[in-house]
Amino acid sequence: MSLLVIRSAISELMRSLAELMKSTISELMRSLAELMRSLAELMRSLAELMSYIRADELLSLKAADLKGSRPAGMFPSAHTLTEDTSILEVNSDLYDYRSSYLYDLKMSILEISSDLYDLKMSILEVSSDLYDY
Repeated sequence: MSLLVIRSAISELMRSLAELMKSTISELMRSLAELMRSLAELMRSLAELMSYIRADELLSLKAADLKGSRPAGMFPSAHTLTEDTSILEVNSDLYDYRSSYLYDLKMSILEISSDLYDLKMSILEVSSDLYDY
């Protein structure tokens, strides 16, 4: 009879331990998912901030170029800006340069996102294995 009681107690202990592990892992996964969402939001904000900073730098360089006060070679321009240069030409240069910069930034962010996605899939796979256990 005491062997049956011991076996029952061990069985109950194992069930409790399994439930505790399951709830702990579930909470960990929820926390990790929240962390990943926060990281994605941070990356979006960082990308936006970088584009604003770069646009501000470009505008400052173009303004210095229009005044004739920038050092040579500071800004890659298809033509030399003079007093006769139209605002459309300046905007066109800014748009072309900003577009290529944003494309490079977008590719970097996509690469990071891909790495985060792979990490998420690995975590989900481990979680699934632990849940099956």
